[in-house]
Amino acid sequence: MENSSIKISVIMPVYNSGEYLKTAVESILSQSLREIELILVDDGSTDGTSERCNEFASIDKRVRVIHQRNAGICNARNAALRIAIGEYLAFSDHDDEYLPELLRESYRAAVETGSDIVKFSRKELLIRGNSIIREKHIFYENKTYNKKEIVECFFSLINKGALTCVWDGIYRRSNIVGETNLFFDEYFKNGGEDIAFMMNFIQYANSLTTLSSVYYMHYIRKGVSTSTKFSAHKIKHIMKLPFIVTQAMETLKIDLSEKERDYSFYLIKEYLCPIINIYANPNCLISKREKIRQIEYLAKQPFIDSSFLKQNCCWILKYSKKIGIVYFLYKYRMFNMLLKVFQCRQRFN
Repeated sequence: MENSSIKISVIMPVYNSGEYLKTAVESILSQSLREIELILVDDGSTDGTSERCNEFASIDKRVRVIHQRNAGICNARNAALRIAIGEYLAFSDHDDEYLPELLRESYRAAVETGSDIVKFSRKELLIRGNSIIREKHIFYENKTYNKKEIVECFFSLINKGALTCVWDGIYRRSNIVGETNLFFDEYFKNGGEDIAFMMNFIQYANSLTTLSSVYYMHYIRKGVSTSTKFSAHKIKHIMKLPFIVTQAMETLKIDLSEKERDYSFYLIKEYLCPIINIYANPNCLISKREKIRQIEYLAKQPFIDSSFLKQNCCWILKYSKKIGIVYFLYKYRMFNMLLKVFQCRQRFN
């Protein structure tokens, strides 16, 4: 296959993938769009995954394998970015699944609209053992946003989930490895890397297309995914993200004074909620008094101004009951109750 004929490079970091890797890889190689390459980055696996990666490469010439010492998902993705040759880039986790026509339809939309990014709807499943605990659909409308509309809809796109993950879209490669030279920030070891990458990429995107069809299955395996474990480092990662978001806003010339309500909603959903959820984790062994002190301190960061605690609770409740309740309890300093709410949610998830 000529290099110029590769339409999409799919990047998949793998680490001790076990039984899930076969399904993930086959869902990509069976796509109707054949002009692709799949780059498997074996990030220091010790369970036989390395050998399975080599087997895939021996069976299908479209598979390329990188073996490296364990260095984390950002480093693994960056290693693949340096050798990818597709017109567009796509990503997949090693235990997720592409649904049929994902690559063909997203590439078709990219060509027809000339978009730098195409985002497709997705399905997320929270799994414990062999049972599905919760199922969530993230739907988009069929729409193309120009640069001006991306700026106008910046927070709407964040709140819909279109700027929070990388595996739910394809990206023009020249925007990443060309003059901008964008890579994943290897500071992030426990989540947050996708949002950081999207905030950097969106600054250089001239157009974005969203598709209503569900093409991606994301599995969150309780007890396996790092998102379900306690990590003090993850708090630092989450606290860094608002700085990255505000930097993107400055570059895009988004006036925060005109977006106070939207920005506040973002902070509650993507900043307060994740951190309080970490403190509510039963594996978090710091004292309750210290937890409350740390939660109270969350509103005293440089990226939060005085307007944050002056928002109308009714508006937020109308937009989202869950987010509204969190904001109400935080605004009126009911930190004890706030912890209990998150602890109850964790027991039932």
